[in-house]
Amino acid sequence: MYYKQPNITVKQQDYTKIFSPGFTPQEQKNGHLTSQSDFFALGRTFVNLLTGKHPTDLNEDSRTGMLIWREEAQLISEDLVDLIDWLMEQNWRDRPKNTRVILRVIERIKAAKRSGSYGSWFSFSSIVSVALNFVLLTLLVQRIQVSFWLIWLLFLVWVIISISILFPVVYRQLSKLLK
Repeated sequence: MYYKQPNITVKQQDYTKIFSPGFTPQEQKNGHLTSQSDFFALGRTFVNLLTGKHPTDLNEDSRTGMLIWREEAQLISEDLVDLIDWLMEQNWRDRPKNTRVILRVIERIKAAKRSGSYGSWFSFSSIVSVALNFVLLTLLVQRIQVSFWLIWLLFLVWVIISISILFPVVYRQLSKLLK
């Protein structure tokens, strides 16, 4: 990785403007600083870190002016990519209003990721449940003498697995209602 010229200094009568190409929003170049200007630079920094490319090495959409970088970071969640794009909106008024807004979005992304963590257990439980049903049906179809206790044992395992499948879903729904 190489580094580009870090700063450009422009001296004017009453003040000096310093900015980094690719990281500085237009309003800052024009002398109008807002906290949203920092959000733009933060978004561009994320892009640099996630893609390994300097923002000036990436193309911009000719219609919107937005950086075209998503193809370079395909393993990043869509929600996080959307947040980063929001940080880099061309108009500072279209960016998040403050850090609390950004933190709320990050919390939502984290919560969505946590709720998705049941996915692998859900799949495993479903597979085991189907396998047990298959075993039970095979035994019944082949008219194999199955003991009463074996059927109850298979039924009990099926119930436990079914509850383990439903519990995370029901728990998430209840926790949403109680918030």
